[in-house]
Parts: sequence; C-alpha cells; structure tokens
Amino acid sequence: MLATNELNNLTKELGYASLEEAATRQIELLLLSKIAKYKAENEFYTKKYDSDYNSVLKQNDSENFDLEDDLNDWKFALEALKKCKAQYDSLKND
Repeated sequence: MLATNELNNLTKELGYASLEEAATRQIELLLLSKIAKYKAENEFYTKKYDSDYNSVLKQNDSENFDLEDDLNDWKFALEALKKCKAQYDSLKND
C-alpha cells in the first residue's frame, strides 16, 4: 500500500486537489454507473411487460414462477435505483 505522501502526490498528478476530492469523484462515477445500470434494468422490464412495475405486480399470477423471478429482480433494481439516486444527490449537495 502506498504511503500517504505518495498517495497525495499521485492524486495531484492525476489532477485532483486532494485525496478527498479524488475519492468523492470516484464515488460519484461509481454511483452514476450504478444508476445507469438500474435504469436500464427498469427499462428492460418495462419494455418486456409493456407496463410499469406496479401494474405488472397487480396482474401477477402466483403460479407464474418466471414472472415472480422477474418481479423480484425488477423490485430490487427499482429499490437500488432509488438508493443510488439518493446517495448521489446527497454527495452532490455536500
């Protein structure tokens, strides 16, 4: 592992003013990546079922295991999207 002084020098060479700025920027990029991923998953299921999550959930037939799996994955994507957006907004407001 690099010593703090070496990390500070490398951080400056990469164009960041501080380690905190570098870490903040990397976290921001990671969150944007996750937001894009979960948005794409939501769009995939919305297109697949030609409807939004809540509408499909209401029409759910408990005997359809493929739909159940999709609904579980879709719900996870929506919850993760909401969480990542909140984290990103919090990061940008600080």
